Amino acid sequence: MPRAAANALRGLKAGMSKETLEQVVMIPMGAASPLAEVTKALTWLDEVAAEHAAGA
Repeated sequence: MPRAAANALRGLKAGMSKETLEQVVMIPMGAASPLAEVTKALTWLDEVAAEHAAGA
């Protein structure tokens, strides 16, 4: 699991909403990273959130 995905899972387990985590990704990365990297991080977040919601 990529480090960003592991951190997202920790945030979800701590009670953060997916929407909050999306902002955490987009604000710093959106300003300084290539679009492909931001998209990859948001994709990991979607996957981790789906697994977390399913109880995995």
